[in-house]
Amino acid sequence: MAEGNPEQENDHGEGDRADSPHGLGEGELRELQPHPQEGEGNLGLNDEGRVDPPDSRQPSPTGRSNAGSAYRDHRNPPPPDFSRRAYARLRERLIVSGTANDEEEAADYLLADWLEGREEERANRRHRPGQDASREGGGVDNERVGEQPNAPSANPRGEDPPRAASPVFSVDAAQASSVEKGRRKALPPVVRGVPPPSEINRPIAPYAANRLRLQQYVDLWYFTEEGLSRAGGYQAYEGETSVTLAQASSAIVVTAPNPPSKDVKRDEELTWDQVSKARTSFLSYAKGYGWKAEHLEMLSIFFICLDAHPIRNEPKGNETVIQYQAHFRRQWHLTCEQQNASTFDLATISDEALNTIRARIIEQHTWAALQSLERARASLLPTPKRRSVSPRGHDIPAKRLRASGSSLSFPSRREYLGRGGDGDGRDAVYKSSGGGTSFREGAETAEHVVCAICLGLHLPVDVVRCTATKLWNGRPARCSRIGNRIQSDTGVAVCINWQRVSGCPSRSHDERHECSGCGGKSHGASSCPLSQAAAPPYAAARR
Repeated sequence: MAEGNPEQENDHGEGDRADSPHGLGEGELRELQPHPQEGEGNLGLNDEGRVDPPDSRQPSPTGRSNAGSAYRDHRNPPPPDFSRRAYARLRERLIVSGTANDEEEAADYLLADWLEGREEERANRRHRPGQDASREGGGVDNERVGEQPNAPSANPRGEDPPRAASPVFSVDAAQASSVEKGRRKALPPVVRGVPPPSEINRPIAPYAANRLRLQQYVDLWYFTEEGLSRAGGYQAYEGETSVTLAQASSAIVVTAPNPPSKDVKRDEELTWDQVSKARTSFLSYAKGYGWKAEHLEMLSIFFICLDAHPIRNEPKGNETVIQYQAHFRRQWHLTCEQQNASTFDLATISDEALNTIRARIIEQHTWAALQSLERARASLLPTPKRRSVSPRGHDIPAKRLRASGSSLSFPSRREYLGRGGDGDGRDAVYKSSGGGTSFREGAETAEHVVCAICLGLHLPVDVVRCTATKLWNGRPARCSRIGNRIQSDTGVAVCINWQRVSGCPSRSHDERHECSGCGGKSHGASSCPLSQAAAPPYAAARR
C-alpha cells in the first residue's frame, strides 16, 4: 500500500467544516490548500471539504480492499498546524472580527474548533445506523470485501456518502451562529512552568476593555480611582454578542452589549492630577491588550512632554494641557480610523496649538467673570420703591370733583408768568373754578413744610423722621409717630393725608380727620393756628 507523506498529510488534513466560526466555505478551503510537490501523494478535497489520504484513493496492489484501514486513518488524522502561512487568512478574519486578539490566540481558537468538530463527528457516527457502525469495525469490512475480490466496491475510496453542500457563511454570520450554539472560546493549551504576571491590575469597565481591545479612543476617566472603583459593579459581557437592527436600515448587525458608563466624565472635565494618575493605568492596560510598542512609546512621551511643558506655570496652564491632550488624542484615533489619511506624531507637541487653546480659555474665563460682576452689581443696586396702592374709584380726587360739579382749570403761560412763576412749574398755583383754596395755601414755605408731630417747619425729608414729644414752642405734643402711622394721646389713629395742605379726599374715615396739633376737625396740621408757620415772622411772610 502506497504511503503518503506524513508531513504533507498534517498540513492539509485539517478537515475544517464549512460551518466553522472562521466562516470559510469549500471554495476558500481549496484555495488555501498548498500545492503538493512532485513525487508526493496527490492530496485533494472530497465533497465534504476534507483531505483524502492517498492510500484511500488508490486500489490495493494485492487486490484486496483497504477501505477499512484507510477509513480509520482518515477519521483520526493528526491535528493541523494552524500557525502556518496557509491559514493566515483564517487567523486574520478571526482577529478582525474580534474573536481573537493576536495570531497565537487565533491559531489556538482554530485548533480547539477543529478538535470540537472531530468529537461531534465521532458522536454522530455512534448514533448513525448501518454503514458507519460497520466502518468502525474495519476488520469485518475487510473480510466481507475479501470474499468477493472481483466485485466492484460501492465506495472504493472509503469516503462517506456525499452530503448536501453547506452554505458559505461570512464572519459575522459565523459569529452569530456560534452564539446561537452556545459555544465558548476554547481555553488555550497549558504551558507548564510559566509564573503569573507580576503586575496586579484592577478590573476595568467592559466598555473600556472593549475599546482597548479594538484600539480605539477611550476616556481616561475609566482609569481614575473613581472609574476603577465603579468597574467592580459592572457585569462583564466579554466574548458575547447581541443581534440588533442597524439605524435607518433593516440590516441585522452584531453588536457588543457594553454601553458606556452613565457617570463617565470627558477628559476636558478632569483635573491634571487625575490625568497624570490615569495615564499610568491606561498605558498598562493598553499594553495588556496588545497595543504595539511604538504606539505605547509615543503616548508615554506625549503625556510626559505635556507634564513638563513650561506653559503649566502660566495662568490657566493646567486647563490648557488638559484641553490639548483631550483634543489631539481623540483626533489621533479618528485619523487612524480614516482610510488614506496620514496620521501625526502625538509626541511632537505643538506650541502654537497650546497658545491658541490658552487664549481661548482666558477669553472664556474673562467673559464669565464680567458676567458675574454684572450680576453682583445688579444685586447691590437699591430696589425701586413700590408705588402706593391706588385709591378706589370713588376716592380719586378727579372723580370726586366731577361728581361735585366742579372742574380744574389750568392758567395760561402769560397768567402764570404774570404771577411770578419761574417757568419750571414748581410755584404754579392751580385753583379750581369752584373757588377752593390753593395747593400751596397754608403755613409752609417753598423749602419747608409743617411737621404733623411738633408743628414745626422742617424739610420734607425730616418730616417723616420726627419723633418729638413736644411742640416747636415747648408745649406737650398731642400725637406721636408709631412706624408710618400717627396716633393721638387717646390712642386713635389720625389720618396723615389730612395734615397736608391738599387734605384727604376720602370720606370713608371721617372720624380720623382731625388736626394732629390741636385736635380740630376743620383743618389739619398745615393750617393749625399752633403751627410755627402761623407765628411771626412766617405768618407775615405768608401774607
